[in-house]
Formats: sequence, C-alpha cells, structure tokens
Amino acid sequence: MSRRNSGDEKYARELREKAAAFMRETRTRKAAHTTMITTFGLKRNSESAGILFQLSLDDLFE
Repeated sequence: MSRRNSGDEKYARELREKAAAFMRETRTRKAAHTTMITTFGLKRNSESAGILFQLSLDDLFE
C-alpha cells in the first residue's frame, strides 16, 4: 500500500491505533501528538484532522 500524504481513511485509522497502543503500552498520562513529516506537506481533509503537527522539507532545511 502506498503511503500517500493525503491521509486516507485506512491510514488515519492505523495511526490512531498506533497512538492508542503507545499510550497503553507506556502507561503514560501525557498527551501523544501525531506529527507527520512529509516531502510536500499535508493535504487537509477529514482524515487528517487528527494530525496536529506537520513538517515539510522546507521546515527541515531553513
């Protein structure tokens, strides 16, 4: 499966499941924020709402 940065529904669900597993396994009480590092940025849509932060190549090389 291709990992498009448009945040399709299946990949969004997978990210939520991974975050929940991390919280459960580490037993943290702290917040966990999903950060997407992309080549060209993130296309905003309903599935990308759970991704609070994004970094692009421009951000990394400023």
